[in-house]
Amino acid sequence: PATTSDENTTATNTHLIKPPSNAQTLAELTKARLSALVVTTTAFGFLSAGPTAIATSSLPVFFAASVGTALCASSAATFNQVLEADRDKRMKRTAHRPLVTGAVSPEQAAGLGCLAGGAGGALLAWGTDPVTTLLGVGNIGLYAGLYTHMKPRSEW
Repeated sequence: PATTSDENTTATNTHLIKPPSNAQTLAELTKARLSALVVTTTAFGFLSAGPTAIATSSLPVFFAASVGTALCASSAATFNQVLEADRDKRMKRTAHRPLVTGAVSPEQAAGLGCLAGGAGGALLAWGTDPVTTLLGVGNIGLYAGLYTHMKPRSEW
């Protein structure tokens, strides 16, 4: 049977669309760019303490603060998307997110959020101090809890 030009174009175009890689899905789910900004401010804050901050003895603390913060920020972003999946479906800007497209299930995303948050909190507790740990873990509650809850209810 003969095919039309439109049928050939459609068939060809579907082969051009590649599903996102696991790394792309993970980066989008954890809002990696936003989390990187949070870690950058953490790192610069640490380094602003002066020469003692970059002493060899401080490198494990720097590592724990940076990686622990990254994990906590990633956890908060993941939980935010779990809680906002229904709203994300209705917005053009967010309709491509992994939970909306089905690339990740809500259970998988919640598991990742728990794993990242638990690991981040543990790393902060092990390698930094109680205040830093509280700020990192508290960020998960503030962003995924309070911010996500208040966003549709606020004028701003």
